Amino acid sequence: MEILKNVADTFVDNCILGITANRDRCQELVDNSVGIVTALCPHIGYAKSAELAKEALKKDVPVRKLILEQGIMTEEDLSRILNAYAMTEPGIH
Repeated sequence: MEILKNVADTFVDNCILGITANRDRCQELVDNSVGIVTALCPHIGYAKSAELAKEALKKDVPVRKLILEQGIMTEEDLSRILNAYAMTEPGIH
């Protein structure tokens, strides 16, 4: 048990303390994820969401860009629906 305690203490001291999120990189990963189409399903339907996901992968462009280019949603609605914090909360935004 003493060894396990020391391992845990060492892990915390050397790997966890001081870690901070790179907010810009995190936002970039969310914005470029095809998985965000799941948040769009209640608003534009499963079929359209799947179509956008396939197109985004094929063209290697963000889903957000396709939605705006095709006039499916406004920037304001899209920002509200694809808000990373809101997507972690229960319910449909």
